[in-house]
Amino acid sequence: MTDNTINDRFIKAFSELEKLKLFSSKSSFAADMGVSSSALSDILKSRHGVSAKILNLLFEKYNVRYEYIFEGELPILKGVFPLADEHDNLHVSGNLATYQVSKPTNGHKNGDKSLVPFYDVDFAAGSVAFYDDPSQSKVAYKMDIPDFTGCIAFRAYGDSMMPLITSGSMVFATKVDNWAEHLEYGRIYSIVCNDGHKYMKYVRRHRQKPNDLYILHSENDTYDDFDLKKSSIRNIWLIHGWVMKVV
Repeated sequence: MTDNTINDRFIKAFSELEKLKLFSSKSSFAADMGVSSSALSDILKSRHGVSAKILNLLFEKYNVRYEYIFEGELPILKGVFPLADEHDNLHVSGNLATYQVSKPTNGHKNGDKSLVPFYDVDFAAGSVAFYDDPSQSKVAYKMDIPDFTGCIAFRAYGDSMMPLITSGSMVFATKVDNWAEHLEYGRIYSIVCNDGHKYMKYVRRHRQKPNDLYILHSENDTYDDFDLKKSSIRNIWLIHGWVMKVV
């Protein structure tokens, strides 16, 4: 790989950051890179090569992927995922943050690649039956996100888990088939009830009636804890992570 190749990728990364308006001006970007505006201009016009120090600042401050600069592997930015199917269209803009709390262990496979299907449903308002078997529903698009292979993705709206999970975040989940026998307390779960109610909460052990009840706890402290009967639960999904827009 030549220095020109790395420089060309730096220029393309700069253009992507500029298009997404992730810096206020070229001079502010130059300051973030530790160079003068004229030095940045020379790099962007391919008069001078980009240094390792600048690249490290690019990775640290703007979430540009190491793999893109040195290997040409898309996407350019962390948290912006390429589509697995070239016929689909996923437009992601803005500054994104990706949070992962665990990796799924019971992954599914779609063809030759492990893909994450996104279903264009709101968890709180979606069909109860959907969570019995999402594979019977139409997939809006599929994403190549190795860390979340085996999950499905859908939207979570509401403020009960804020500021941890903001309203509109894309969450990644797997169905817990044996939740009645064993559930790991303290984790975030999406819970679907027989009567259609749905909750995204921390699940805690009930001290007085552990065989009959769970305690559901919100991140947002304006919401009180409450008991939920195990007999009222239809299915439970473990949340492995989420993608949210950073304002």
